[in-house]
Amino acid sequence: MTRNITDKLFLIAPLFILLFIYKSNVTEDFGFHNDFAIWAGGDKCCLQFVEATHLINIGRFIQAYLQGILIYLLDDISDFKYARLLSIIHQYINYLLLYKILRNVKFTLPEASVLSLSAFLTIPALLNLSWVTNYIPGIFNLSVVLISVLIYFESQKNGLNLKNINLILSFIFLLISFFIYPPTSIFFFVIPTILLLEKIQKFQFVYDIKTLKLFWEQNYTSISYFIFYFIVASIYFIIHKLFVMN
Repeated sequence: MTRNITDKLFLIAPLFILLFIYKSNVTEDFGFHNDFAIWAGGDKCCLQFVEATHLINIGRFIQAYLQGILIYLLDDISDFKYARLLSIIHQYINYLLLYKILRNVKFTLPEASVLSLSAFLTIPALLNLSWVTNYIPGIFNLSVVLISVLIYFESQKNGLNLKNINLILSFIFLLISFFIYPPTSIFFFVIPTILLLEKIQKFQFVYDIKTLKLFWEQNYTSISYFIFYFIVASIYFIIHKLFVMN
């Protein structure tokens, strides 16, 4: 009984911690940088964001449209606080996703909870939670990437093959994240990095073909994340080059 209460506390408490730390985000009227220019493109949904054309030209057209939808719902600066409240709640969802990922790689409940929460208390996270126009490329896109990671993890249980529906879904989510904001996709490396660092510490390296082959065989699953990521990244750049830049 006590253990169940503790487990639930580790899952629920971070939401209140985030709300407390970022309290001014939902009580004060303010904005950052291009937050004040979001209505410069007019009031017609969904490309009124002043940077929309530029975003499309650099291969981030999904961000341009999603940004437009968000802006369409904001009437004046006093509405920014509601957008920031949405950011805080959504960041809590990201906490749960990252927590689930860390639990999948055998972190204990307290370890997974503290590490996940710590990731969202850094200065870059503070910026994303306070800057309205950073919601889509930062917080929203992070959810897309973390969902892709979780689905890919599930795909490994049934074997990595092109008929695996989870593999296809993971591919779609990761590709979408590139068309929103490519740098956020680097979170796809969370699981393989943890697993490889653990294995490397225990592995006795002798730099010959036999040893490298053994390392590949023992760590194929972890390495496959990197291969999968670079395949998706390559497809993104090909699509961008052939269909967007021309």
